[in-house]
Amino acid sequence: MVYKNAKNIIIFSVLICLKYKTISQECIKDSNYYSITYKGEDKSYIIEATSPSVNEIVSLSQLSAFSNFVSKFTSQGSVIWSNEYTPDYPHDSWVQFPWYSNTLMTGVAPGLDSTSFVYGYTTEHGKSVNNQEDPPQHRVGVFVHLDKFGHIIGGKYFGNWRTDYTITSLYQLKNGNIVVYLASFFEPYISKVLCVNMAGDIFWGVSIQ
Repeated sequence: MVYKNAKNIIIFSVLICLKYKTISQECIKDSNYYSITYKGEDKSYIIEATSPSVNEIVSLSQLSAFSNFVSKFTSQGSVIWSNEYTPDYPHDSWVQFPWYSNTLMTGVAPGLDSTSFVYGYTTEHGKSVNNQEDPPQHRVGVFVHLDKFGHIIGGKYFGNWRTDYTITSLYQLKNGNIVVYLASFFEPYISKVLCVNMAGDIFWGVSIQ
């Protein structure tokens, strides 16, 4: 799937993964207690979860160093869907530029109209020249906006060459705009708070050092 805006193009493929076998335990019906046992095909753990709508939970889980999947549950613990989202930029030739790898989503947040966001970072690579990358690889922040069925609504990455950023927090305002905290991992370590619309256009930004 291709997402375009005035500044960049983002391609994401959706890999439908049945990351579950069975729900081995019913949820105890108590307003003060909630428990789900979720069996996957690999060693996995839940990073974070949110409730974008009444009686539904969306969780972000991690499989390996750079592999995530997102699952949606009913209030009784039944799995509605479970998907993995990966940037579709394979490294096919040495002249290809840019290409992406090592995507890791580190957080999930609720959106409007029962939607949800997953966010984190990915590695952007430059052109391969004499076994070196030019410009050199760096980390960029990324988010993906999902509808209530787990389909991709849109997405955006943030970063410039020779910088390192990751999105560590995200919040959608009532008017639909999205506020992200872009943490910096390069000197002089100037992080940013940005407000973007659904098309990814930046309305305003504030630098934080």
